[in-house]
Amino acid sequence: MKTIKKYYLNCFEGDSVEMPEGAEVLTFRLCNEQLQIWALVSPCHEMENRRFKLLVVSEDSKIEPSECLKTMYIGSLENKFFLFEYIKFEK
Repeated sequence: MKTIKKYYLNCFEGDSVEMPEGAEVLTFRLCNEQLQIWALVSPCHEMENRRFKLLVVSEDSKIEPSECLKTMYIGSLENKFFLFEYIKFEK
């Protein structure tokens, strides 16, 4: 049975979190400089490490596409925050 779980990360440092395999990140938010990620998980699955980093992105920002798996957006026209999940992560 799948459930929704919240995870806390250090938002700008590139933090890792242990989640069940196949967890689907649903959304994220910043609260008092802390990144909160909500994910749909199957608690019975084996755990894996996943690495995320929050970046403030402007039109002229250079992002290496080979380094990220997915992005999400929150903010206004002035402040665009993107959550990156890194593909390559060493335990």
